[in-house]
Amino acid sequence: MNHGFGYGTGFSRTPLTTKRSPGQGRQVSWRLKRLIITCLLLIGVIPALSGLLLIHSVSEKEMTNSIGRHFMEMAETAAGQIETKVGEKLVTAQWLARLPSVENMLLFPNAGPIEVSNLRKLVMPEFSAPGFVVNLYGGNGEPVFSGKPDRKGRALPNLPKDFASKGLPWVRLIKETHNGNTSYRLSIFTPVKDRGDGHYLGLLYTGYLLQHLFEAVGNIRIGQTGHSNLVSSSGSFLFASQRNMIDHQLAPSMIKQFAKQREGWMIDDEKVYGFTNAFVGYSAVDLSSKRSIHPDSLNAENWYTFTIQNPRETYAPINDFRNRVLLYGLGMALFTTLIGFMAFQLIHNEQKSYDSELIHRATTDSVRLVLKSHQEIAKSSLEEFLALVGEIEQEKTIDKSGKTEKRINKIESGLARICSALEHLSYFAQTHPLEKEPLDLDKLVQESVSLINYLTEKQAIKISIKTAEDRLIVDGDQRLLRLVIMNLVMNAAQAIKADDGLIEISTAPGKKGYAFLQVSDNGVGINKQWIDKIFDPYVTTKKPESRHGLGLATVGGIIEAHGGEISVSSLSNEGTEISILLPLVAD
Repeated sequence: MNHGFGYGTGFSRTPLTTKRSPGQGRQVSWRLKRLIITCLLLIGVIPALSGLLLIHSVSEKEMTNSIGRHFMEMAETAAGQIETKVGEKLVTAQWLARLPSVENMLLFPNAGPIEVSNLRKLVMPEFSAPGFVVNLYGGNGEPVFSGKPDRKGRALPNLPKDFASKGLPWVRLIKETHNGNTSYRLSIFTPVKDRGDGHYLGLLYTGYLLQHLFEAVGNIRIGQTGHSNLVSSSGSFLFASQRNMIDHQLAPSMIKQFAKQREGWMIDDEKVYGFTNAFVGYSAVDLSSKRSIHPDSLNAENWYTFTIQNPRETYAPINDFRNRVLLYGLGMALFTTLIGFMAFQLIHNEQKSYDSELIHRATTDSVRLVLKSHQEIAKSSLEEFLALVGEIEQEKTIDKSGKTEKRINKIESGLARICSALEHLSYFAQTHPLEKEPLDLDKLVQESVSLINYLTEKQAIKISIKTAEDRLIVDGDQRLLRLVIMNLVMNAAQAIKADDGLIEISTAPGKKGYAFLQVSDNGVGINKQWIDKIFDPYVTTKKPESRHGLGLATVGGIIEAHGGEISVSSLSNEGTEISILLPLVAD
């Protein structure tokens, strides 16, 4: 026999085994706990958190799209202002080119000072723009007039071959450097024709510094750090809120993206202005749609405006929203946890009441059935006592044969059985709480067996007790442990149907810190369909008239309350072994 926590080796075949799991006697309560907690998760936490995640995902995506669209709209606004400004300057150049004073100066290059003075008065409003330049050139390219008396007209660039024949303004950007600062000048070359026969007389040149011409564009701001810029399709910065960017080139990948559609937005990682993952809104600048210009204008390049902002400022509302969602989710999780904890405490308190009620119900059923059995024992014993007393009273003389003494011994034996049964019954009636004390396990076994000898003697069942060599002092409640031993012996006795019934009880040292107790019988055993359910409350393999004990659910609960363990090994028609480990008293 194995004295650790295991099963005996008395079976000829592999036995069916089962072990009571901790808290198995409370499985109904634990199921209720799991049900409530699951309901809390299904009804509260999971939908709420899923909703928060969905709201966060949808809202963050919508916020991102909204920010991107706003950047795109600002870029469109900047492009519209540039188109308007350039259109205005083209109209001004064409108006100046049609002035009679301009035509007269080209027809008569040696015009007097009055004609020159009149022309300067006409172009004077344009001089309010810083960096404005106006020059007049004859048909051979020689300067005829300069807007400022102290300056001569600059040399003409190579004009398109069809410049005179098409009669359209030719627009060109000229890169200039002043005092170490680079800037671009919008140069408009407008052909001047004779109003009479329409032949080419010369051209009018007007020039504007982009940094001043598009100053209003620079005032388009997004928050504290967002601003607008103008670039060409070659990647050159034509206008920038930060002047030091003029000499920089925009990444080809961004220009390629700009060229795909007229306007849009993107999140770029090209480190424009040193930013990564920055929102960029962009829009194409369409000059030809405003005014007709020469096809070779602007070196056949396109212009694009784009808006950009420091990502810290851009992502601030998104991060703020994300933090609010996380705080709200955390608050909901804490609130649900608090509700779950309160529910857990309520269930825990109800569980204690439920456990007490479970033992009470099992004890009540057992008492009812034990009373029926004890009634039969007491009735048969009392009838025998009455018969024996009647026989003694009929004997008037001293019985020399010793029959009277035998009858008296039978009466004493019967009374002892009744007393033992009543004492057994008294253990079922006790309801005081668990009170642990040091107990001699071997002595406890002997006393418990002596209380139910009346049952085993009636069935002629032999009880064999094998105790440990050394004393095993366990820490337990004497009443409850005695009740456990008596019930295990009663269960074993009820399982024995043969005439040669045998119940073996053994004690020995178990695993470290535990005493080992085993009760085995050679009864009918437990069928496979019941072996895994014998620790469940109200589960029994016995007929109603044979239920004299508490059941293994309650027995297991008592062992668990003592910090012990219990297991069952059984083979059909060969018997059952019940093994128990109980904590020893600490040295």
